[in-house]
This record gives sequence, C-alpha cells and structure tokens, in this order.
Amino acid sequence: MSRATNSAESVVRGYFEARNAGDDGEQFLAADFIRHSPPEIVGIAAYRAWLAALRTMWSDERWTVNDIASNEGTVWAWLTNESRHVGTWRGLPATDRDVVFDVVNIFRIREDRIAEMWRISDDWSRIRQLGGDIRWT
Repeated sequence: MSRATNSAESVVRGYFEARNAGDDGEQFLAADFIRHSPPEIVGIAAYRAWLAALRTMWSDERWTVNDIASNEGTVWAWLTNESRHVGTWRGLPATDRDVVFDVVNIFRIREDRIAEMWRISDDWSRIRQLGGDIRWT
C-alpha cells in the first residue's frame, strides 16, 4: 500500500537520509530540540556532543525507514539500524561486530523542524548480538 508523504514525514525522512550520508542532520532540528529518551538531550550543542559520543561507540551506521505515519505534526517511524560496535557501550567493550536492531521513534514537528523526539529501541537484541546477557533478577 502506498501513501503520499506529507511535509512532516519528509522532514523525518530527510533527517535519516542525512544521517546515512554521514551528516549530523542538524539542519532538520529546531534550535530548542529535545530528545526525551535516555539520554535526554536539550538543544543543539547537547545534540552535537551526544552524536560525537555515539560515533565513538558505533560506526558504519545505516538507517532504513521501514514504515512511517503522521497526524497533525506528530510522526511515528519504524526504523532498522545497522552499525558496527567500535567502542564501549552499556559496559560492553568494543567487539567490532555488526548489529541490526529495530527502533520506533516518535517526532513532534514544528515549522518543518524536529522539535521533540522519543525513542523505543530493541537494545536487548543489540546486547545479545554483542555477546552480552540479560538476566532477570
């Protein structure tokens, strides 16, 4: 089934296309951007610092937009990320392994910019792919 892409969805798609091209995607963010999911990020300077830290842990990042939907400036995107583990993440030292995991992001778009982002990520799958273990205690 094909759907027309609206302006808000185009902003989100553009952001991930920029990230896939090695760009920070900053041009798609509002000046007062907030990422609500841990770690919380407030503002462009914090976004730059977070992305720099992220790139010490993961390389060769590639995002695929599997599905996208929107309503009145809110966009939901189901994404797949492929990347290589090159630095310590969640206590797991670099493995140089490739991982693939799914993410659902929710975006609030304001004036054709991403103003807010929430993220739900399949980190358990990533941990297992890196040889880590999750225990219920």
